[in-house]
Amino acid sequence: MIPIGQGRPSCRRVGVSWWLHLPLIGALALISSCRTLPPPPAEKPKPVVTAGQEPVIRVRIGTGVTQAQVHANGPLTVMAGSPEDPQSTATSLMPPVIVRRDAIGFSAQSQANGQVLRWRAQSVAVAPPAGQLMRVNGTVYPGKLAAVIHPESRGGVAFDLVNHVGIESYLPGVIEHELYQSWHPQTFATQAVAARSYALYRLSQTPPGRHYDVEATVADQMYGGSSAHGTAVQAVRDTRGVVLSYRGQILPAYYSSNNGGVGQDVRVVFPKHPDLAPLRGLPVDNWGSTGQNFYWGPIRREVGEVSARIAAWGRAKGHAVAGLRTLSSVRISAVNAGGRPTAFTLTDTSGRSYTLSAEEFRFACNQTAAGLGEVPASAKLKSSFVQAIVQGRTVLFTGGRGSGHGVGMSQWGAQAMALRGYKFNQILAYYYPGAELKRLY
Repeated sequence: MIPIGQGRPSCRRVGVSWWLHLPLIGALALISSCRTLPPPPAEKPKPVVTAGQEPVIRVRIGTGVTQAQVHANGPLTVMAGSPEDPQSTATSLMPPVIVRRDAIGFSAQSQANGQVLRWRAQSVAVAPPAGQLMRVNGTVYPGKLAAVIHPESRGGVAFDLVNHVGIESYLPGVIEHELYQSWHPQTFATQAVAARSYALYRLSQTPPGRHYDVEATVADQMYGGSSAHGTAVQAVRDTRGVVLSYRGQILPAYYSSNNGGVGQDVRVVFPKHPDLAPLRGLPVDNWGSTGQNFYWGPIRREVGEVSARIAAWGRAKGHAVAGLRTLSSVRISAVNAGGRPTAFTLTDTSGRSYTLSAEEFRFACNQTAAGLGEVPASAKLKSSFVQAIVQGRTVLFTGGRGSGHGVGMSQWGAQAMALRGYKFNQILAYYYPGAELKRLY
């Protein structure tokens, strides 16, 4: 038996070395829970990619651009349509190649010899020589590039850039940017499984007709293109194809920088998401207590400024809180099993009250508003794990804990566990209790 955390029940060790030799498809290791969970809900995520083959994920790396310069060590293959379209006629152009769009369609011009190709098409694809990388607007990427008409094109010429890349080539460029480069290899392995699980879940949920699966930003996961970071590359290799699964379906393994000691329930952050047991908040978790923003604040802000931002958020979201006048009180009106706020009730000077979820309250307080601009970094709420007290003309945000939404794994917590000798499967067991590790390919 190995203690999983001070003052908490212990967890059974799940071996690491032997399970890598099991058949590729099927359960590799059941990661056990350290706490009693309520019965799982009836809802399930949709099925994920077919097991047995590494999938390609489409990552939007640019939106609303008007030009893309693509370079590679050899001729670039260009064609109308998608990089996976076998019916398109491909042509070679010497790099660098400039991709543009006008009122007629797309064009690709070789800067080496001036050769120009044009298409009346919704998208064009560019691919480097087999096995090579490409440089797009200064950043190196694996895989292929698609330029796709942007739905809200400015003047009819803007388009999106989408990197079509195998998931295992995508992941090093994620975890290098999600973690500090000096962190423990087991933290990187933990992050690799969580990031792969999240990405493949998102891939399975892509609406029909959308030309990308994930963003390259914090809207999904940070992605910086090709990575040569040794620890990141090795972590992806060591966990190749391994994902978190719950009730036979892939688990969207959400994570945040630091949960401040108590995890958040997934339905608080993502109201339409199935209420999955492994994504309910951990009641007490002090693993990240030495990390950044485990505790933060107090922050004092002018009550009129905060009120104006919340009302502006309400207008932007079509929420009744758009009618908020000057705040007179803010109280935590609901908490989860660990005592973390899940809802706030706001009352203004007219006596009207409005209830926001915890994350809605955070985003509303951080809303950019006309005449106020952005909230300075030092005054932003880092999480919704906070108390807000109206004191005359100011609002005191106190008791702040954590950074990010708090669902699933705490990255600082994972690092603390790795430094204490825990392996990636044990860390995943702690933060996603009741889930399994499975290899899809």
